[in-house]
Amino acid sequence: MVFLDLKEVAVIAGYVSAILSLVSGWYIFRFSKSKTRYNELTQRVELEAMRKSFEEKIYHLTERMQKNPDRWHDVNHLLIEGNRAHSDSAECPRGSALASLRPYQFIDELGIDLNSLKIIDNQVFVLTPFHSMYDETYNTIKVACKMNNLLAVRGDEAFKVGNILKHIVEQIICSPFIIANINGRNPNVHYELGIAHALGKNILLVSEGLEDIAFDLQSERVLIYNTQKDLSNKIYIYYTKLLKGK
Repeated sequence: MVFLDLKEVAVIAGYVSAILSLVSGWYIFRFSKSKTRYNELTQRVELEAMRKSFEEKIYHLTERMQKNPDRWHDVNHLLIEGNRAHSDSAECPRGSALASLRPYQFIDELGIDLNSLKIIDNQVFVLTPFHSMYDETYNTIKVACKMNNLLAVRGDEAFKVGNILKHIVEQIICSPFIIANINGRNPNVHYELGIAHALGKNILLVSEGLEDIAFDLQSERVLIYNTQKDLSNKIYIYYTKLLKGK
């Protein structure tokens, strides 16, 4: 039997203690790092949930505000004026600033090749917030359009990796008809709507919630609805009349 003196035992104990300390430290480090990563992921999930919750509250508060006809008209007056401007045709007078305009610059800068695009005769491009609370309205629009043999699409359905604005503008260019869901005051929808106006598209605005309309909007191509069924019926009637008039 081999006997160790106290010095040798102390040295071995020191080595063992050092090894155990290193192993313990390594496990603590890994656990701490794993916990930090878990906390970061948890915080991201919580922040995303909070963002969606606040976004939904903003949408609901905005829609409540627009229940009042005067407020609705005040908030949407630019959109109504835009529709009115495109409803009337006017020739440019002499001495106008037409020569200074470059209507294709925006399209060129997006890298869009107009020669490669073709009009899709039955396509209705829907400008709508990409939020789940508006999915029902979009599906209603899609079904109502289908009853007139029209295909309703939105920007996120056929989007490929790349410039989403380019994709949306191409869809607007290729679509004879545009429907803009202006509920929620989504800035992206309004930006896309401005592009559609500039391109001279046939645009139908849809808005929910006005029980009593205190002003005449029939000539402005604004569709006011109270329920999804009401929306479906009005879209069907609108395009039935429009297509018969062609």
